[in-house]
Amino acid sequence: MTTSFGALAARAHCPCEARGYTILAVNRSLVSKLTLNGLIWGRMTFGIAAWLAPRHVGSAVGLDMSGNPQAVYLARILAVRDLVLACGALGTDGEVRRQWLLAGLVCDSADTLAGVAAGRGGYLPKRTSFQLTGFALSGVVAAAAVLREKSGATST
Repeated sequence: MTTSFGALAARAHCPCEARGYTILAVNRSLVSKLTLNGLIWGRMTFGIAAWLAPRHVGSAVGLDMSGNPQAVYLARILAVRDLVLACGALGTDGEVRRQWLLAGLVCDSADTLAGVAAGRGGYLPKRTSFQLTGFALSGVVAAAAVLREKSGATST
């Protein structure tokens, strides 16, 4: 096999190949679609699980479900909200889907702030506050990424 000097020189100057890494092209549209699907199905999964088994879901994230009988009711309210947001984003496209994603972004942003306030205020254990804030923040990041891609914004 014959390799030209120019090809060897180009390869020698590429820090990725010199370290044994492979350069891959990223299809932003595919990443955006996968992120959107993850957001939708994550909301649906949480919504269904929290509606059917609110005590188990609440306990899994560190909430005191047995000490607060109203917590089951509140968990189911959140479950329905997430199911509606998921179905809205799943069943639409274009500007209408953008509106559903914005609604979810607002809800998740408020949930993120509520999680931080709960941890700082001491009415949730720090670990529980961290988990709930992380879940909400993941929704913020996912929705913002999808909305950014759909708007045509690019990074430089």
